[in-house]
Amino acid sequence: MKRLFLAFLIVCAAAALTFWRPANAQTTVSIAPLMHLQFLDSTGKVLAGGFLYTYAAGTTTRLDTFTDSTGTIVNAWPIPLDATGAPSNGSTQTGIWMSNSVYKFCAYNSSLVQQWCADNVSGWLGLTNLAQTWNGVQTFAQPTNFTQSDNQLIFNSASGAPVTLDIPPSNTGGPITIHFPNVSGTLASGSATGTVTSVAMTVPSQFAISGSPVTSSGTLALTMPGSTGSGNVVLATSPAITTPAFATGFTNGTGLQTVTASIPSTAMFTVATVTVTWPVTWADTGYIPLCTATDSLNLGGWAVDGASSKTTTQTTIVLNNTTSSTISGTLSCVGIHP
Repeated sequence: MKRLFLAFLIVCAAAALTFWRPANAQTTVSIAPLMHLQFLDSTGKVLAGGFLYTYAAGTTTRLDTFTDSTGTIVNAWPIPLDATGAPSNGSTQTGIWMSNSVYKFCAYNSSLVQQWCADNVSGWLGLTNLAQTWNGVQTFAQPTNFTQSDNQLIFNSASGAPVTLDIPPSNTGGPITIHFPNVSGTLASGSATGTVTSVAMTVPSQFAISGSPVTSSGTLALTMPGSTGSGNVVLATSPAITTPAFATGFTNGTGLQTVTASIPSTAMFTVATVTVTWPVTWADTGYIPLCTATDSLNLGGWAVDGASSKTTTQTTIVLNNTTSSTISGTLSCVGIHP
């Protein structure tokens, strides 16, 4: 009896060793796709010698498929089916690979009698044309390209209010790259405050800047030297001058000043003089008056010959009527002190 029991234990141990396999770590898997296509007719029989027509979804417009994953060899249209109902090129079985489109497939028997149609068929490439919602964490092992002219990445925050990262087009027309370095740290925080490393301002020599650079927080202040009497600007607007010129050396004036005066009616080829009064008092007569004149007939007939006399408050300008008409007009001057 003991020998029989011992023999039974030996048989059980041998069976356990035969069927035992070590436990493996869990592996992410997916169901295998249909790797060998075989088409049937409307009654479920093999569609031997039939044909498969491929159209754009919802139409009867031809849309080609390809024989393999390279996408270089187009299937015959319609696709002939061999004796087993498999797609072929007439002699060898082929695959059916779809482009990034949505298809309609219609099967016909050898007598070209329609057996069935399947519309709105797309492969995994077709899914990329649809809006996607990712509920899980996605890992991208390669760079991701966004091809829209104005790209936006929208992130939903815990509060439900979306946060948008707007990437405008590049001024150079080239791609814009956002690089996330492989280091630890915070790319951006939710706080509305922050600090800077250094911000400086460069201004023309006529101005003075204080508080530059700002290295953490502060204020940049821009002033014009001599605002109490030495370093102000006295300008009269003129159509011929588009950039303001800075002047120094006058008193009792601030900012930009316009000086205009009327030109009396003057006969043809006659000289006229006009005295303009400045809205400020110059420190001396070293300033330079720059003047232009317009005439009442818009003939462009006034020639400004220059200043015949200057004081610290007034300037007399000499003009010449170069037309064969009697004209009047308006004189505009800008005063600049070297």
